[in-house]
Amino acid sequence: MERGRLIHRLLELLPDIPEEDRLAAAGNYLRQALKPEFERFREPLLAEVGDILGNETFKPLFSAHARAEVPLVGTIRSHGGAEIEISGQIDRLLVEENRVLIVDYKTNLNPPRTVADVPLEYRAQLCVYREMLKRIYPDREISACLLWTAAPDLMEIPAPILNETFAGLRPDGTAT
Repeated sequence: MERGRLIHRLLELLPDIPEEDRLAAAGNYLRQALKPEFERFREPLLAEVGDILGNETFKPLFSAHARAEVPLVGTIRSHGGAEIEISGQIDRLLVEENRVLIVDYKTNLNPPRTVADVPLEYRAQLCVYREMLKRIYPDREISACLLWTAAPDLMEIPAPILNETFAGLRPDGTAT
């Protein structure tokens, strides 16, 4: 859990720092935040975050056009008509002219290889965020991805799977 917390925080803070200063800033942050018993994980953490931020595929996610830790609060209706109260935080949100991209970081050491293997609770989280954003951006495509930090790999969860997951939500917002 500590690893996940630190990776999330670094991916929140570092994109706002010039690229040439990120490694030093990450090292400084870890010197202060890393508990002594986890010191041996400093270099692997730096490498993992560096692999993500240095990956050309992910550059738009960490550009000035994307936002970190975006709060999302509201109410949506399930397919059954029940109101579902939502309170969450999107790890990274990229709003483009025709598309909105939701990205949730997952720090699992052994990420699923296929979308079919993604845990239901991860899909439920993304489908609810997607439903909320459809109201805010009705004229744009809303895509949702998981960024598996250990891989690193950006896995889009296709809209039909998110729609199916949303259709299966119970009135309390949990998935069936």
